[in-house]
Amino acid sequence: MTQLEKAQFGMIGMAVMGRNLALNILDRGFSVAAWNLEPETTAAAAAESGGRLHGTVSLGELVGALQRLRRIMMMVQEEKPVQIVSMS
Repeated sequence: MTQLEKAQFGMIGMAVMGRNLALNILDRGFSVAAWNLEPETTAAAAAESGGRLHGTVSLGELVGALQRLRRIMMMVQEEKPVQIVSMS
């Protein structure tokens, strides 16, 4: 993936709020890569976007899919998911 092909924005968390924000950002003309703890949730969001959302399967892949300077928003549910993501 070249720097020109890399996403402009990253989203961690594809539950209701994260998915809707990512789709909104896509609708505004920005490219978005996303990661969620459950890969099937990321895949569903990518399918919902019509293939515009670049789903990733790991945090490392998400970071690698982004242009530098990296812009990442984290929208995860409280409690255990926050602890898991923040400790990664």
